[in-house]
Amino acid sequence: MKKLITLCLCVSAASLSASAQDLIVKKDSSVIEAKVLSVKENEIEYKRYNYLDGPTITIGRDKVISITYANGETESFENAESKALSEKGITLRMSYDDYKDFYDPHDYMRSPFDPYSPVGSGIASFFIPGLGQMINGQGGKGGLILAGDVLLGIGGLVAAATMQTTGTDGKAVTSPAGTAIALCCFAGMVALDIWSICDAVKVAKIKNLYARDCQQLMSSNLDIKLLPSLAFVPNCQSVKPIPGLTLALQF
Repeated sequence: MKKLITLCLCVSAASLSASAQDLIVKKDSSVIEAKVLSVKENEIEYKRYNYLDGPTITIGRDKVISITYANGETESFENAESKALSEKGITLRMSYDDYKDFYDPHDYMRSPFDPYSPVGSGIASFFIPGLGQMINGQGGKGGLILAGDVLLGIGGLVAAATMQTTGTDGKAVTSPAGTAIALCCFAGMVALDIWSICDAVKVAKIKNLYARDCQQLMSSNLDIKLLPSLAFVPNCQSVKPIPGLTLALQF
C-alpha cells in the first residue's frame, strides 16, 4: 500500500514539475524553461523559471518556433517570410511549370546546400543536348531536346548527301536547294544546343530558389513540443518511477 501511495505521489509531482513552467522552443532546437510575461509583435519577454526574481529577458520572435504554456496550450509562430510565400502562392510539392514564373534566375546566388548545380547542368547540356534538363528532373523535356538535335543533324547530312547535281567537270555536287536545307538544319541544331545549355542553367537556378522556399515553409510548419513523461524502471525489489520529458515533433 505504501508503495502504491508513493508511486501516485511521484506521478503527481512529476506532472506538476513538468507543466508548471512555460517552454520556449527556439529554432536551434534548444528549449528554455521560463515564465512568459508578454508576447509582442517582434519580441517575447520572459523570466527564467529557476530564477523568477531575476531580470526580464527579451528574445526576438523570429528566433522562436513555439511556446508551450503551463496549461498545455501551444502557440506557434510563423515568420514573415513564410507568410509572404503563402500569400504569393508558393506551396510544397508544386510542379516546375506552376512555380517557374514566381522566380527570376538573375536573383540566384549560389549556396553550397543547393540540390542542383547550374554550372554542371550547363556543361552536361554542352556535351549532350538535353542532358542538363534530365539531371534536373525533366527527363521528357531533355529527351525531346536530344531527339530534336539528332533529327536536325541527320536532316542536314541527308540533304547534303542526296540533293546533288552533276557539275561541269562531271563530279557530283550538292544542289543549291540541298545546301540551303543542310545549312538550315545545322543552324537549327546549333541554336537548339545553345538554348539547351541556357535553359538547363535557368532550370537549375529556379529549382534551387524553390527548394530554399520549401525549406522555409517546412521549418515554419514544424511543431516541437516538450511533454512530461514517466518511465518505470524495475529493480530487484520494486519498480522505480523516473520522471522526464518527451520531445514530440509534428510537421
